[in-house]
Amino acid sequence: MFAVLVIPHNSLSDNHQCYREYKELIDEIWSKIPVSNTPNLKVYYSRSRFSNRRDFGEKYIENVFRGLGYSIIYPELLSLEEQLFIIAVR
Repeated sequence: MFAVLVIPHNSLSDNHQCYREYKELIDEIWSKIPVSNTPNLKVYYSRSRFSNRRDFGEKYIENVFRGLGYSIIYPELLSLEEQLFIIAVR
């Protein structure tokens, strides 16, 4: 049995617009992420480093993207701040 059950509110209204509170929260999060002058990164998010997951051919796909100039990113090896930084410079 639970003492409290919290059900989050949907972030979108019926007409698919963000609620003001949700937008303010997202804007505040983005305002705290440092933005780099680094040019847009070409990024491939790989799943090959997940400890409990083995995708057939993932290493081949990584090599193809690497050959095309993409940086291979393993999100599970990065902090949340590092992941958001990568997204922010894109």
